Amino acid sequence: MKQLGLLVSVLALVLVATSGAAFGGGYDATNVNGPYAFSLGGTSAGMAVTSVGRFTANGAGSISAGDRTTAIGGVLVLHQTFGCTYFVNKNGTGTATCTVWPANPDGTTIETLDFVIVNNGEIKFISTQPGDVVHGVANHQG
Repeated sequence: MKQLGLLVSVLALVLVATSGAAFGGGYDATNVNGPYAFSLGGTSAGMAVTSVGRFTANGAGSISAGDRTTAIGGVLVLHQTFGCTYFVNKNGTGTATCTVWPANPDGTTIETLDFVIVNNGEIKFISTQPGDVVHGVANHQG
């Protein structure tokens, strides 16, 4: 079963900006910098998934100190840590690849996300894992 973290893990992977860019572009990795809190929800492998967590982005394409608590199918609660790499396009969209530990129930440890920087301090993200219909929001803390 695949779930998002950050992001996810980041992110996901997985999506918070500390400052907006001028209309028309001009975003880069520095727009994702500092501590973030996130929540996500959806389905993974046909089971309901919801998660909350936090991470720290370095503004240079790396996420560390990620941790999350995920409820799966109303039965399993999983506590995981994660780290990610991310890339931000000039238009404020981006991608993240995260490694989670311990592994997800299906044995996977890699999660991928697409995201968009919405405004100062907010990022919306989706999982790009096959079988996932998961989306979330990350907000800058502080």
